[in-house]
Amino acid sequence: MDPEHLFVETLDDLSRRIEPGHPEYDVLMSAALLRKLLLEEQPLPDQVNRAYRLKLRYIVNVREPIWKRAGSPAPEFWSREDGLDPNTALGGVEPLPVTRDQLLAQVVMTYKSHEVTIKDLVVHAAHVRGAVHLGTPHTEKDKALSELATRIELGGYSGATRVLQAISRVVLAGLAPLRAAVEQRG
Repeated sequence: MDPEHLFVETLDDLSRRIEPGHPEYDVLMSAALLRKLLLEEQPLPDQVNRAYRLKLRYIVNVREPIWKRAGSPAPEFWSREDGLDPNTALGGVEPLPVTRDQLLAQVVMTYKSHEVTIKDLVVHAAHVRGAVHLGTPHTEKDKALSELATRIELGGYSGATRVLQAISRVVLAGLAPLRAAVEQRG
């Protein structure tokens, strides 16, 4: 399969896995696809975009959590959930286009004083929770995320898995122009 077909099929697979009502396994497996799209040494969109040279951006809601704005300490658990995606955020939407690196640095949750970025969450889901490899948590942050998976449920999924849906929607929207260019060239 050539890179362009793999890219389109990967986006279709990601879109299917995050549909509401799918088993947690499907949503968790989206981390493997996100890894392929965002974290590989040569991410798939970069390989495909060499022929198109599009300036890819991801639109995220950048509003700081109320406890940070108030100068309060972080709660034991906080999650952006759908608030990351401007299309599903409730109130206070401040959309901003960001690069892939800026997207990966977005803090999407805190747990036990650990700030968890999109990169942290995708890597943890892929390499500890089993989306790519079932592993043992070694860092304190990974240990906290593993504990979180058993303690907090959001929308029928573990807290960390639930956020993968919003991340995936943002990634799908950000890569839509490249997909359109690929399909147009057909």
